[in-house]
Amino acid sequence: DIIIQIKNSILFLKKHKNILVYGVCSQIIFAFLIVELFTLLPLFVKNCLNESLVIFSLADVTYCIGAIVSGIITMQILKKIHTIDFTILLIIITGYSFLLMIIIKKLLVFFIASFIIGITNASARITRMSYFFQRIPNHLIGRTNTIFNSINSVIRNVLIFIFSYSWFSNSMNVVFGYKLGIVVLIVFTIPLIIIQLKKL
Repeated sequence: DIIIQIKNSILFLKKHKNILVYGVCSQIIFAFLIVELFTLLPLFVKNCLNESLVIFSLADVTYCIGAIVSGIITMQILKKIHTIDFTILLIIITGYSFLLMIIIKKLLVFFIASFIIGITNASARITRMSYFFQRIPNHLIGRTNTIFNSINSVIRNVLIFIFSYSWFSNSMNVVFGYKLGIVVLIVFTIPLIIIQLKKL
């Protein structure tokens, strides 16, 4: 029964709070990215880079190339670094890439940032699932993912509500949207850092 499975998953996450915290916080990269792609990125290309839809599309291509590279290197990296440490690093790199992108506002930096973010987003997904497979029983992993996806949807909806505000479409105001996004990334990194510090 689905309700019983979800109930068992909730009880499991209550008992293993570190997994709950990781499950919620580790998904912030793709929660923010999917919102950024549809709300902030087109405005940044148009208002800050003064470029067209072609550049927007090419950014998507470089992002996809980054995702492919991620598939090749992530599992090798995970053999040498803890999943939570790597997740923290990925979120920080993502935030730093956005920061460079909005500060420098050059096409080359924009494409490099898109490539790096493609790597970090895909790597975070792989790392996250690796963490879950190691710690969540097989019969619960599907329902726990459902819980995390529901939380992710709430986070995305909140971000969409904020970034859809028409003020961000005026002039260079989209830059403040990215700054807010970077702050959100940092906030979600803090609980992960606390988890790791408690282990020391």
